[in-house]
Amino acid sequence: MTLSGDIVRRDVARTSVNFSEHRLGIVRAASESELRSELKWRGIHFLAVTALENITRLKAGTTQLEEQRTLLKMKLRDMQSQHRGLDALVTAPPADTQEQQTLEQRLEDTGRKLQEAHTGVVTLDDYLEQVCSVLNHPSQFLRIKHNSVSVDRMGIKTDAMSHQPGSEVVSATITIGGHPAVEVIMASFQRMNVSSA
Repeated sequence: MTLSGDIVRRDVARTSVNFSEHRLGIVRAASESELRSELKWRGIHFLAVTALENITRLKAGTTQLEEQRTLLKMKLRDMQSQHRGLDALVTAPPADTQEQQTLEQRLEDTGRKLQEAHTGVVTLDDYLEQVCSVLNHPSQFLRIKHNSVSVDRMGIKTDAMSHQPGSEVVSATITIGGHPAVEVIMASFQRMNVSSA
């Protein structure tokens, strides 16, 4: 029910607001401004760690490509050595020519990818470029959307048309990478001085 002037209206559609799976994250700060500053630095730290993870992934990819190229070279060398002995004079041409060509093509492709990977992260400028690519596009890794909703004591959403008093709940929807978004509300707790008798 809702009150519209002096008229009580029944069966009015209402929106209930609630939060589930609560988690408490503790950040010590003396004031709200100090807390906001700390959270900003944590966001910057997260982006820096993301850039470092990207660099590590690129370097790990280079190592993997090098191992793959070494393995392909060994396979190709082994295949070629099987047809270099005296038996090659009396036997028919190898039936696995197609497989050898496939190996050669894979080896060429791997060498090209390795060359591209080597040019990716070599100098200090390359490392800085990876960091800048994250810091210049932070919304790809960390997104924050500010929200505000007014609710009454029963957790029902109120608006300008409502005659029920409501309290404003300010929150932020935070999305980190590909993880599900979470709703964050800042709260403060008074420090209690406990004196021992």
